[in-house]
Amino acid sequence: MIVNVTHTFGPGSTPGLVAEIHKGLMRNGIESYWIALNGDADQNTIPNTYSCGSRSPRNPFLILILHNIIKNIQEKQNRKAIVHSHLTWPLYYTAIATLGLNVRRFYTEHSTFNRRRSMPFLNPIERYIYKKQDIVVAISNGVKKSLKSWLKERRNGYEYIKIINNGAKNFQHKSYLNDSLEKRLRLVSIGRLVKHKGLDSAIKGVALAKDKVYEYRIYGDGSERAQLEKLSKEYKVDDIVKYMGATNQVEEVLLNSDAFVMPSRWEGFGLSAVEAMSTGIPIIASNVPGLSDVLGPDRSNVYRVSIDCPDCIRKGIEFIYYNYRELEDISIENVEQASKFSIDEMVKNYTDLYREYLNIPTET
Repeated sequence: MIVNVTHTFGPGSTPGLVAEIHKGLMRNGIESYWIALNGDADQNTIPNTYSCGSRSPRNPFLILILHNIIKNIQEKQNRKAIVHSHLTWPLYYTAIATLGLNVRRFYTEHSTFNRRRSMPFLNPIERYIYKKQDIVVAISNGVKKSLKSWLKERRNGYEYIKIINNGAKNFQHKSYLNDSLEKRLRLVSIGRLVKHKGLDSAIKGVALAKDKVYEYRIYGDGSERAQLEKLSKEYKVDDIVKYMGATNQVEEVLLNSDAFVMPSRWEGFGLSAVEAMSTGIPIIASNVPGLSDVLGPDRSNVYRVSIDCPDCIRKGIEFIYYNYRELEDISIENVEQASKFSIDEMVKNYTDLYREYLNIPTET
């Protein structure tokens, strides 16, 4: 029996991935449940979902509610259980809520960076909670390296840290590119508007190459939006940079773009980059662990940049602008790289991991 715990049922990339895992487990005949700290389970059409009913995941009373839900599920099913948490509050609360319960604790680490590890009063707590996990899943090799460097615990030769790459939707291969070099590029970024996404560098880079850019559309919301809008005006590109808000039409957005920009300061995986690659369009992305794993081998239709380097982004824009027709000929390379990160493969890998630790025979 598997119980996944997230902060919410959505929106967001992590709840979306957990939904795919949960549904995949049920298709494969494995008893699966999904608990969200906040959200309305009654409005969720997916079976076997429970909500702790809080409007905020920071409510400490959720620990007791979470304990009771897991305990009731386990008593009802009378089976060995894996409780698998995702992101910060589910990790903390699950570590306490499962005390006294006969369960195995799994956690998926989604990032190469965690500011809590640099806080003297939180660092020992983090270490204790991580060491209580039977298995830690890293979503990329970069994330595993970061964990090993921080934990410095060679338990079973780090065998308790497993790599399972996230899965992404593979979209239609874009069969056409900008048909005239006289047309300026339509750039796009998709993701949360937060500092570590590095969108301030992208805006400054666009300002340096604005004669090559028709528009730069940014999809997503977050705490940095007002600051980014101010920056666009300061660099006189507010007529080019468009803030579009969140979107569910990712495929359509990508197919109507000429290049994808992801200048993150750190990134555990880079789901949006995989989705962009699946269409074949060129990518400008920062050369950071996690994201670099996903982008794969060096090739000309992935232009890698240093973090906090607007001039690097300017050079990337100009490279794509002047080499667009040649990049169309090799766009299939991006499609092939993206195909390595399918949702089906992710679900299979999680299913195999759970079967191993619950001693469930693998289906043949």
